[in-house]
Amino acid sequence: MKTTLIAILTIIMFFSINGRLHAQTISTQGTDFWVSFGNNSNYPHGDIELQIRVVASDAATVTFTYTESGTTNTVSIASGGVYTYAFTNQEKDEIYSLNQGISNKSLHIQSDVPVSVYALNQYSATTDATNVLPIAGLGTDYYHISYKSPKPVGENARSDGYTVIATENNTEIYEDNSQKAILQKGQVYSGYFDNIDVTGKHITSNHPIAYFVTNSGVNIPLNISYLDCLFEQLVPVNRWGNNFLVPVTHRGVERIRIVASQDGTVVTQTGGVITTDDGGFSQGSLNLNKGEFVEMEANLDSCGCYITSNRPVGVCTYLTGTFYQLSLDTGDPSVAWVPPIEQSINSALIAPFVPNGTTLLDRHYALIVTQTTTKDQTTMATGTDSATSLTGGIWCDNISSNFSFYSLPLNNPNDAYYFANPHGLTVMAYGIGDAESYYYLAASALRNLDAEFYVNNIHYLDFDGSIICDTVVNYRATMQNAISATHGYLKWYIDGIEQIAVRDTLEWSGTLSIGSHNVYIEVLNMEDTITLSTSFEIIPPYYDTIIAEICLGDRYKDDNFDTIPLQAGYIECSESKGCDSIFTLQLTINPVYYDTINAEICLGDTYNENGFDVTTAATGFISQTKYLKSKKGCDSIVTLQLTTNAVYNYTISEAICLGETYSDAIFGNIMPTQIGTEYYSRELKTNLYYCDSIINLQLTVNPSYTTFIKDTIYEDEWSYVGNCKYNTPGIHVTDYKTLFGCDSAIYLDLYVMYYPPEITAFSPFNKDGVNDYFMPGFKVQIFNRHGALIYETSTVEEQESGWDGRNSRKQDVEPGLYFYILYNSSGKPRIKSSIEVLKK
Repeated sequence: MKTTLIAILTIIMFFSINGRLHAQTISTQGTDFWVSFGNNSNYPHGDIELQIRVVASDAATVTFTYTESGTTNTVSIASGGVYTYAFTNQEKDEIYSLNQGISNKSLHIQSDVPVSVYALNQYSATTDATNVLPIAGLGTDYYHISYKSPKPVGENARSDGYTVIATENNTEIYEDNSQKAILQKGQVYSGYFDNIDVTGKHITSNHPIAYFVTNSGVNIPLNISYLDCLFEQLVPVNRWGNNFLVPVTHRGVERIRIVASQDGTVVTQTGGVITTDDGGFSQGSLNLNKGEFVEMEANLDSCGCYITSNRPVGVCTYLTGTFYQLSLDTGDPSVAWVPPIEQSINSALIAPFVPNGTTLLDRHYALIVTQTTTKDQTTMATGTDSATSLTGGIWCDNISSNFSFYSLPLNNPNDAYYFANPHGLTVMAYGIGDAESYYYLAASALRNLDAEFYVNNIHYLDFDGSIICDTVVNYRATMQNAISATHGYLKWYIDGIEQIAVRDTLEWSGTLSIGSHNVYIEVLNMEDTITLSTSFEIIPPYYDTIIAEICLGDRYKDDNFDTIPLQAGYIECSESKGCDSIFTLQLTINPVYYDTINAEICLGDTYNENGFDVTTAATGFISQTKYLKSKKGCDSIVTLQLTTNAVYNYTISEAICLGETYSDAIFGNIMPTQIGTEYYSRELKTNLYYCDSIINLQLTVNPSYTTFIKDTIYEDEWSYVGNCKYNTPGIHVTDYKTLFGCDSAIYLDLYVMYYPPEITAFSPFNKDGVNDYFMPGFKVQIFNRHGALIYETSTVEEQESGWDGRNSRKQDVEPGLYFYILYNSSGKPRIKSSIEVLKK
């Protein structure tokens, strides 16, 4: 029993740890989003497919509002569900920003609970997709990261560009410090550039904006077919990082661009090859100033590229053109933002795209990045299925970074995929087809990395609200931007009191008392002061023994235990809670009596035992229950299940054949001696409870028949008895059953008459006893040579004796030749011939 309780408690703890919880930090999941779709290869909105996909961890109500028309649409999404919407032509015209300048072509998406939002800009052979970032993850400082478009030639011109959306009124947009527009909430500004590489252009604003790369078409690398659009939402500079593992898709080769936001940025990389064929301010150098970039190539054989830097950098990865290397899988250019490993989260819920338009996309993948040492703790669940280990792909371990990535086929495009790892992960997503592909960041944190600190190596946002046991606490701070030289750039506060001894110290330890505490830091960052805080509680070890009693079937629950015992008795078990606390439960489970009485009575009798008094008015089954209390106060239940049996006056009707014996257990053996119906009766006790009953037997004796018949036929005839026929002389027996099934027989005595041999003359007049009669035993007709009938057999006597040579008037015929017909018993002519009557 103790083992059972511990198992129950273990299950409860497992689900509390492994439930699909939201991260306690800003991430790609949120409740408020803005999106606009940029130019796709100069196609008008009616030619392309624009699609939104919303994935909900919990049941969500999501509203879509079109800025241009003000129309709204609200949908409900089930927990763990996926909502896909392909826009109509009218709706596409309201959200597709094809041209440069200011417009209202945006879509506002709001949800009552956190969701993930993805956007697809698709046409046959030119497609890309992006994760749509929530307002909480937006900023005011961006650097453009894209690719150079082909030189414009007439209608085939392609342009690099960006599209921004204002989230507040009076938002000023600056491009390299030159004001380009003033936008109201929901308004869009699109900038497009011909025949130049715009990567590194600095876009800023006075209020947070949503920033999208909207390149209408590129070749990657330059001049390598085929051409695709680029569509990706970028992350503001304050959420850039210093450490990256850039994974590589199963295609095997990708391009990477790294952009610096500060002068004096030094990049270190392992696994990549620097390229200069596509330009870049550094021309292959890893020493960058703000706005400069370097391009590299990474391959799957090296398990990606590991990048570190002394200043925050932005990193994008690109799928290359189909014809870049003939060994590559199908697919074409697309771009994805790469989050730093500092932006990992514990879980992610994503879904692949299912284009409805003219598309060649047919394979979809998730690319999961996590620590190598804990990669096997990564789990996946599809739809409502339970979490399992990753299957269907292979881990690729990047030795330099101690991180690994896993490319997983997403074979169920209509389901959401839930990924989790308690040690953190990030997720990319991509899809490929013939000359078509998309690639985007699917899930990560979006922490502000200008400054941050850790408590016991846990990020301060994730640590907020924690309970710890040890009074010795470790602290560590990191800053992304250049730090002021002024003394006091970093100050630590514990419960509102500055810890002067550790001022300007990035890493230290201290002892705190038991109880609740608040820790915050102040960082002097250039001219601004950044304040970050977290709260937690230190609790002491606690030991307690709980003595309790419950009734069997009841649930025992307090702050430490939750169990429903399965049997009466006594159990003792201990439960370890946080901070080495041990709680011992000594639980007595008192029995609950459940007694069922099964009884039977005869109709008209009364059952009056065990506290019941029941008289039934009809046969059948009834159940009655009485509720009692045991000495320990436990509810007990006694149930009477009573069957009322019938008292019978029953007649059995049976039939036998004369000569047979009727036999059963009630009446014994009866052998009647005559045909007819006889009646018998017995009084007896029926069933186990001896209800008085009378059983009657109505016995019918049916006859059996033996019949003798005679029949005479000619040799070419048959004699029929029922379904049988005979044509041989002798006694024949035909067996049959009467309508009552009694065996009977018919005996046939059959005489067969054979036709005599034909004769040509006879002498009826000499009366010498030889040949005096013609055809005795047969019916004949006699004709003269003129064909006139002169005689026919008319009596039985005449037939038996044969023709005596006289005509029908009893006169002797003249000697000579006559004709005759001989008939069988059926009256059918059997022989037609002639006969000569001789003289006397």
